[in-house]
Amino acid sequence: MMVLATGTKPDRTALGILIILASILTMAFADAVVKLVGDDITLW
Repeated sequence: MMVLATGTKPDRTALGILIILASILTMAFADAVVKLVGDDITLW
């Protein structure tokens, strides 16, 4: 069992993992939307 020093906060590993996964899913969704919209636009 880990004893916490005064004024320290416990690690929030699960919260960190959830935040990372949410950000990855958000970036993937945004990338898919940009590719879908950009498919109709020609640059040349």
